[in-house]
Amino acid sequence: MPVPVRLPRRVCLGAAAAALLATAPFAASVSASSLPPPTRPALSIKVDNGTMSSKAKQVHTYTVLLRNLGSTDLRDISLTESLPSGVALLDAGGGSAVVWPDTQVTWTVDLPAGQQLVRTVEARVDRLPTGNGVASTACARIGDSTVPVVCSTDVDQLPAKVADTAGLTTTTVLGGVVAALTAAGAGAWYFVRRRRAAAVAAAD
Repeated sequence: MPVPVRLPRRVCLGAAAAALLATAPFAASVSASSLPPPTRPALSIKVDNGTMSSKAKQVHTYTVLLRNLGSTDLRDISLTESLPSGVALLDAGGGSAVVWPDTQVTWTVDLPAGQQLVRTVEARVDRLPTGNGVASTACARIGDSTVPVVCSTDVDQLPAKVADTAGLTTTTVLGGVVAALTAAGAGAWYFVRRRRAAAVAAAD
C-alpha cells in the first residue's frame, strides 16, 4: 500500500501561485478577445407630414416617431427636427422644446427600453426653395455627442413651374398666339394678291 507523501504547506502555496502566474497571460488574452465590440444604441426614427407634394403658403404638420428597440433605457436623447430655408415654424408640440434657430426644434427626452415617443412640428412654406423639393430632417443623438445615432428625412416635391423661367404670363402667351395668326393671315393675303397680279399680266 503506497504511503501518501505530505509536502510542506509553503511548497504547496508556492506551486499554486506559480500555476496562477503561468495561466494569467492566457486568461487575460482570452478575456480581451472575448469582449464584444462597441455597439450603437438600438434607435429608429421616422419623420412624415402625410403628403408627397408642397406649394407656397401650404401648412405642414411633421410627425416625428422615435423608438427604442433595445433592452436598455436611454437618457438625455437630443431629438432634433430641422426645417429648410423658406419654411416658417408655427408650433412644436409634445413636450418642452428649444427653438434655435427659427428652423430647428430640439427636445431632450428619456426613452425606456421597448418604448416609443411622438413629437410634432407645424410649419408653413413661405417661400419655395430653389431645389427640387421641400426637405425636413429629424435626428437623434445621445448625451453630448454631436454625431447622430439615427436620422430620417421627409421630402415633398414641388409643383411644376410652367413658363416660369421665361417670365411668360397667360396674357403674353395669348398675345403671341394672336400675333402669329395675324402674321399668317397677312402672308396669305400677300400670296393671293401676287397670284392675281400675275394672272392679270398673263391675260394682257
